Amino acid sequence: MNKKVKICIASIYAFDFFCPRDDSLGRVGGAEMQLYNLAIKLAEDSRFEIHFFVGNFGGPKFEKIKNVNVYKIFDVSKTKIIFNFIKLWFILKRINFDICLQRSAGIETGLMALYCKLNKKKIVYMMAHDQDASVSVPKYLNNNFFLKIRWKLFKIALRRAVLIFSQNKYQQEKLLENYKRESILRNNAHIIDNSISSFEKKNILWVGRADKNFKQPEYFLKLAKRFKDYKFIMICQKSADLNYFNEIKELSKNIKNLEFIEYVPICKMDKYFSEALIFVNTSISEGFPNTFIESFKNKAVVISLNVNPNDILDSGIGFCAKGDFEFLADKLSELLNDNEFRQIISDKAFKYVKDNHDIKKIIEKDKKYLLEILN
Repeated sequence: MNKKVKICIASIYAFDFFCPRDDSLGRVGGAEMQLYNLAIKLAEDSRFEIHFFVGNFGGPKFEKIKNVNVYKIFDVSKTKIIFNFIKLWFILKRINFDICLQRSAGIETGLMALYCKLNKKKIVYMMAHDQDASVSVPKYLNNNFFLKIRWKLFKIALRRAVLIFSQNKYQQEKLLENYKRESILRNNAHIIDNSISSFEKKNILWVGRADKNFKQPEYFLKLAKRFKDYKFIMICQKSADLNYFNEIKELSKNIKNLEFIEYVPICKMDKYFSEALIFVNTSISEGFPNTFIESFKNKAVVISLNVNPNDILDSGIGFCAKGDFEFLADKLSELLNDNEFRQIISDKAFKYVKDNHDIKKIIEKDKKYLLEILN
């Protein structure tokens, strides 16, 4: 193939990966990380030309970063949906791309999907959360007009996608059941370093948003109160529910062995995983948490209240409490008091992540699928 394959991606808060800075911009998570990792790796291949649209948080409106064309165009105000779409439309027309590649049910995915529908362009969707496969509007979106529009636009992407990547078997089953759509199981792809950091492992870590509907950070506070002799660190970003965020922040002040951190720049996050003995996930549901991968590759043992994608934690690389908080607490106690046992689990987890989530292996399959779409 002589002509470069032009791929367009939009992710507002992926700005933090391309342009790291010390102040908080918004809700950066696994979806942004996955799209960033994919973009920079595809851009290393001369057969691909990558165009990436992010939020306008300052600096030049256009930059070439790691061979990726980065456009800072999105205004994050909910009232500027139409304005954002018009700006996006003109740039996309000029690029005349081949494939749109999206992940997560954000407004940017909906706008890209609408453009693809109106201009008969191909779109590939990567599932970011189990909720993506739901037919009904999620409760947290149902009480806001703009959020309802976001959900309706997102569904265009799901229905029109020429290819869908799922994170786990549950998503595959629900897509087939609810939308009669087949999908390809794809592991989240990370840059895995063979070396292990020399940071002293000493903390119990939680990372996420102050999201009462899904993340349930209050359970981590309960653990910290129970294990007063150990240092707990909670990195808790703001969510749309500022009242709940402030409630969690205030409650944390009364727990002496808990350090509450509102925001850590992406470029500095690895230090916290490196220092973690144990990573705790308290979510009700997720897709495949990138925090699991970050923990595995830094040899922090994962214990989860509910989330266990593809039942991986049952294979000896972590533990899932299946909703039982007392089991979660008992397992934390066991791991803290048995260093040899904890080391066995962390070694298995590191081998698992090297074998299954190294982007060097996954990117070649990604390229194959993307090229096949155009044939």
